[in-house]
Amino acid sequence: MSTGHPRHAPGAPATGTADPSGNEGAPDLVLDILTRVGALLPDFSADLRAIVEAQVRAEYGGTRPYIQRRGRRLTPQEQAVVCAEGVTNKPTEDIVRDHGIHRATLYRLLKRGPRTP
Repeated sequence: MSTGHPRHAPGAPATGTADPSGNEGAPDLVLDILTRVGALLPDFSADLRAIVEAQVRAEYGGTRPYIQRRGRRLTPQEQAVVCAEGVTNKPTEDIVRDHGIHRATLYRLLKRGPRTP
């Protein structure tokens, strides 16, 4: 059973069709995500795919997508080190630079403490 869309090869970014918003050639995120889900889940039927695609396009069609980029997450051990350094006299700027985190992340960790493994 083919899970890919006839216009789209799995793993390749889906390209859009004529788009009135001027995003000609921009990736079709719905098509790309459904193709990837279909590749991972062999039981993801064409009928179910069509239903999901229709619902998503009806709800979000014509809107500009926003996909938040997520940074690397600190392990519980890294969080413990950051918290330990946070209660010393080490400057905040040095701690956030050394660990590649935002100052707000440091303050959030100091407020709630590190997660336990």
